Amino acid sequence: MEHVDLLKEAVAVVERASVPEDLREIAFAKVLDMLVRTDTGDGTSAKAGSSAEETGDQSELLVRIASKIGIQPNLIDRVFDHHEDVLIFSGNVTTLGSTRAGMVQNLALLMIAGRRWGGLDQGGSTADEIVRAEVDRHSLLDVTNYNKHISALKPYVTITGSGKSASYKIKYDGLERAKQLAHSLAGE
Repeated sequence: MEHVDLLKEAVAVVERASVPEDLREIAFAKVLDMLVRTDTGDGTSAKAGSSAEETGDQSELLVRIASKIGIQPNLIDRVFDHHEDVLIFSGNVTTLGSTRAGMVQNLALLMIAGRRWGGLDQGGSTADEIVRAEVDRHSLLDVTNYNKHISALKPYVTITGSGKSASYKIKYDGLERAKQLAHSLAGE
C-alpha cells in the first residue's frame, strides 16, 4: 500500500470508530502503526492475526516471541511477560534447574534468546546488566559465582567483554536450547 493510502485508511478507521475529538490524534497514531505493521509493501496486507482480537491482552512482542518459539500465544505467559517495555521471565525459576548454577544459566539463556526473538537488541548483543538484573530479580544472584555460571554458557552464547561490561550474543545452539526450555515451561 502506498503511504498516502495508509494515511487515508487510518483517517477512515478513526472516523468510522467515532473517536472523540480529543483522542483522535492518539487513535490515528495507533491505527497507522497497525496498518504499517500489516502492510507487506506489495499491495497486500499480512494477516492481522497478531492483533488484539486474537491475542487478548498479549503484547505484540510476546506474540512475536511465541511465534519464534513455536508455541501458542496464550501459553507465552508461562515463560515471558512484558511490563513497562521490559521483557521478564514469568515462569517458575525452580523448574530451570536443580542447582543455583543451572537456574542462573537457563534463566540467562532464556532472557538472551527472548530478547533476540522479540527484536529487542536489534539482532545485536544483550548487555550483562539486563541479564544480571533478571537473575537478581529472582534472588539467584551470587556475585561470587555469577561470572562462572555465565561463562559455562560459551557453547551457546558468544561473550564479549567481562564482568558487568560483558555482552552476550546467542548462537544457533543457544536458540535451540532456549526453545526446548520454553516448550518445557509452556507444557508443550
